[in-house]
Order: sequence, then C-alpha cells, then structure tokens
Amino acid sequence: MVNLDVQTVRWTGFPGGPGTSTFYLISGTHSLTPLHDLYGGLLNMFPPSVNLAFDPSGPTIESLSGEMVGEWLATGVGTLTGTGTGDYAAGVGACVRWNTATVVDGRRPKGHTYFVPIVASFFDTNGNLDSTGETNINNAAGSFIASMGTDLQVWHRPRAASVKHPVKRDGSAVTVTSATALQRPSVLRTRRY
Repeated sequence: MVNLDVQTVRWTGFPGGPGTSTFYLISGTHSLTPLHDLYGGLLNMFPPSVNLAFDPSGPTIESLSGEMVGEWLATGVGTLTGTGTGDYAAGVGACVRWNTATVVDGRRPKGHTYFVPIVASFFDTNGNLDSTGETNINNAAGSFIASMGTDLQVWHRPRAASVKHPVKRDGSAVTVTSATALQRPSVLRTRRY
C-alpha cells in the first residue's frame, strides 16, 4: 500500500473544453516544477488560445482502495499558454503512453496523458503525429520521468467482485519506467459541441 498525491492540470481556451490531465505521484512529491516543465516543453504544439493551470493542492488517496486519506499542498507555478501557430481541430491531438515494468493482474499497467488540441502542423499527410511531434513528446516525457525518479506512478484502480470478475482486486501503484508518444492521433469526444 502506498499513498498517492493526485495532481491535476486544467486545460481551457478551446472548443470542447475545459479539460483535465491527472497525474499520480508518491505522496510527499509536492514540487509542481517537473509537471510545469513537461507542458512547457510542448507549448509550440498547443494553439495560443490554450491555457494550462496547475492545481497547487489536491487529494491524497490510498492506492489499495482509492479512498481519500488527506490533502497535499505545494507552491504554485504559473499558468502556461500555447505558442503553436496555424489551424487546429478542437478535439484532436496526441497521446503519451506511460509504460511500467511491473505485472499486475496478469498485465503491465499503462497510463495515458492526452495533449488535445495540438496544431495541425504536427500531423503528417496521413493524419498521424509527425516525427517532430513524436520527438517533442518523447523528449519532454523522458525528461519528466527522469526528474520524477520513481515518484511518477500509474494507479491500477481497485475492482469490486462481479459476475464477470468474481474475485475482488485491490488497487495498486506501479512506477512509470518509460514513455512512448503514440503515432496515431487522439480524438476526445464530448457532448459539449
């Protein structure tokens, strides 16, 4: 069992928004600078209307049950604004997969963070993320992992017993070991359009 601080990045300034990105960190990891730097390294991919705010406080959860056991507080960091140029599709962007090396429930848990929207110039003629966008995300994510050490986690949620899954499963926290930018575009669907 480990306690996890839930850190949130809030996205605003685009059709279909607002949005959030959620990160799970070993409790006590309260510097927002590495998270700020992750997004700061990708600003040229985001339209200038996109604003990113980093919550300076949030819940601490217990990984087995997901229950809130406290709160964390950190020194705030500034809001970031996209610097990308050109057109963009409001619900289309990119995704990074957070990889782990630990097997839980017969598989390696993976996390995902979606960067939506991104400007059209980071897509190739087939509609996939181009090599520049892929490199930008891989570099920023790699630096983020290096600065976080073993504190960045994928939270594998608990599961109650059911007909399909007769055995209850506790949640767990698994250390992120690497990241991969996915080449296919990510599309976020919403009812707000």
